This record gives sequence, structure tokens and C-alpha cells, in this order.
Amino acid sequence: MLKQTYIHQILTSTAKWTPWNPTTGCTKVSDACRYCYAETTSLFLMRRGIPTYSNGFLPIFHDARLLDIASYRHPRRIFVDAMSDLFHDHFSETQINAVLDAIYEHPQHIYFILTKRPERMHFILADRPQHRNLCVGVTVESDEYAWRAEYLHSVQERFVTFVNCEPLLGPISTLPRDGIDICFAAPEAGPHRRPSAPEWFTTLEHYCDTNNILYIGHRFDIRSDAGKRPIWP
Repeated sequence: MLKQTYIHQILTSTAKWTPWNPTTGCTKVSDACRYCYAETTSLFLMRRGIPTYSNGFLPIFHDARLLDIASYRHPRRIFVDAMSDLFHDHFSETQINAVLDAIYEHPQHIYFILTKRPERMHFILADRPQHRNLCVGVTVESDEYAWRAEYLHSVQERFVTFVNCEPLLGPISTLPRDGIDICFAAPEAGPHRRPSAPEWFTTLEHYCDTNNILYIGHRFDIRSDAGKRPIWP
């Protein structure tokens, strides 16, 4: 019950959404990456002459940004590496642990880390202690990638865990029954969005309800939400 209280506090928080990108850039690993918003945004910023994105979408570690969260006077909801994947192979364990150290040094904020590389997440988080305001999740866009969620079981006791089914590109029926606290689901957004079938959402919602997973889903175009969670600088 105590963890459910933490989850409720996280999801109902009115703290300001803030992007924190100590790394930028990534490479594509699955279907959800095809129309990557972070890549599109990075290339746009490069054309605009923004120094941080002078290398476009190549993976870069920004050491100076580790200090950013120390300057926030009030608690915030922080999307960690919305313009990257913290567990990308390009980043060393030392670099990744520096980001995690900063998170543990400032526990007043709520953090969301999303990855498509759960094997490395599992390995690096293995020795990390509990952090009730740290939410770690994996992208599962279809049944083909449901295996990613299997890595959440090992960290669920220490963190809030979630699967991000956004964009939902196909039916999902093989998520593990254990290890997942929250499931977010939404259709693809943007000018090249691929269609989603309504039954994909209803089936996923039923599965979550049956297995005590909190389902937070959308069934329609979510472009109106685009300004609520900034993703850069």
C-alpha cells in the first residue's frame, strides 16, 4: 500500500515538467524509432545553430548539465534524457552512473527514465538502492517488443516501473504479469503518424486491469498535449 501511495503522489503531482538532457542523441533500434521526435527536433535545432545540437543526433554526453538540477529551487517532474537514451552503448558506465548519482543527490524531484535498452538498464541499476521518486520504464510498441518489460521485475521493489506503449503500433498480449506498476498507452503523434486500432487499447487496458497494472491510456490524436512536456534543451 505504501508504494501505491508513492505512485498516486507521482501521478497527481502538479510540479513543473522539466526536460533534463545530460545526454543527447541516439540510434534507432525498433519500429517506434522510425519517426523519432527527438531526432527531428535535434536536426531542427542543429539547423538553427543551437550549439548543443551542432552534431545533430549523434550521441553526446554533456558533463556540465549534471549540475542543472541542483539549481531548481522547487521540486519538479523531470523527464531524464527525452532527447536520448541514457542506457545507449555509446555512453560509458561512468557517465551513466554520474547521471544516476545526481538523481540520488536531489531526491526531492520526480524522475522519469525511459529506455529501449533494458538489458543495460538492468545491469547498471542492479546495485542501486531504493529511490521512491525514480520511475524507470521501457518502450513496448507491439508484442514483438514485450520482452523488454521482463527486465522491470528485478527493479520493481526499488523503483516505480512502467511500460510506455507510445506509439502503440500493434496489439500487445504478452506483457509479463509481474514487474509493471503503470502502463502508458497512446497512438503515434506527428505528421507521419501510423494508425492505431481501438481494440489494441481496449485489449491492453483489460490486460492491465486483470493483472493489477495501472493503465493510463489515450485513444485519440494527442497532439494537443504536445506542449505539456517539453523535451529540450
